[in-house]
Amino acid sequence: MGGRCQRCGSPGSPSGVPPSCAACQGPARLPGPGVLVAVASWLAAGRSQPGGDLGAILRGYRHASGLTQQQLADLLRYDRTYISMIECGRRTVTDRGTLTHIAQALAIPPHILGIAGPDDADFAAMLAFGSSVIRLADIARHSGRAADAVSELWPLITRLEARVAAGYAEPEAMSLLAQARMSLGVALGHLLPDERLATAARWTGRALRIAWHLGDRPLLGLVLRMHGNELRKAGHPAAGIIRLRQALQVDDHPVRQGAGLVLLARAAAESGQADLFDATTSQCVQAIEKASEQDVLFSPFTVREVRLRGLLATGRTAQAADLAGRYPAGSGWPSPALAGHRADHHR
Repeated sequence: MGGRCQRCGSPGSPSGVPPSCAACQGPARLPGPGVLVAVASWLAAGRSQPGGDLGAILRGYRHASGLTQQQLADLLRYDRTYISMIECGRRTVTDRGTLTHIAQALAIPPHILGIAGPDDADFAAMLAFGSSVIRLADIARHSGRAADAVSELWPLITRLEARVAAGYAEPEAMSLLAQARMSLGVALGHLLPDERLATAARWTGRALRIAWHLGDRPLLGLVLRMHGNELRKAGHPAAGIIRLRQALQVDDHPVRQGAGLVLLARAAAESGQADLFDATTSQCVQAIEKASEQDVLFSPFTVREVRLRGLLATGRTAQAADLAGRYPAGSGWPSPALAGHRADHHR
């Protein structure tokens, strides 16, 4: 084959494999949404000026998609030495036509390269209101209106996923999509019957696939906690325990750690792991005594309820009765997970 493309005859891989150059392979050579998530943080480097750090962007794109400089050059229809000079910083690109060509060929959002795209204003508005949509949905869920939460979230998720499918994976959009998917999964966990709770876990799992790549530890910790809890509710407490333990390793904020411990204790009890349950509830008690702030999942009320339910689940009725007598209810506030309108699910 002489290192030439079988389709167009241009220089391709020196080894002749693959038999066609990157350009002739077309969309098949472009990374899918998963790779675009991984490269999102690299793309963020290009915002400060027209072209930004184009060399860093191209290097990140190549590494995330597994392309060589020659393959990237073929894809862009440039000479390999030109790509090498850009990546090494020996060539600066400010020409709008060239930047537009690179953005279109690699499915990179134009504004990442410092040039405005036709939908930039619309996208900026979506980002501005997206977080508010998620907050409103969470409020609706906490108020016992899970169906309203789903209705709020679905249009936002659909719009964000369409953008990603088109090859645009800005870090802000991916973070928003992870939060929206997670919130939808949790809302479905309140809405669906027991036999369909796996659907809720699948949605929080889809959020996790994004969160792993974004480098936002609080977000990753939150998604791990929620996914672990949905796995528990779907009848997979052992899998939930793995995710909940990962959440504790990722996020060391005291209140979020406390919430993670509460959920881990609950999963341990439901899986029959009495030793893990005892160790975790002991940590919960110590954490709540030291805490300067609380939330709906981390309060004296929830810690007491999880201890009582866990003792009963692990066959220690007498100890549960003793605990109930020594620490009567009356402090804190119930979490929706324990005292919501769907108490039969022990949310």
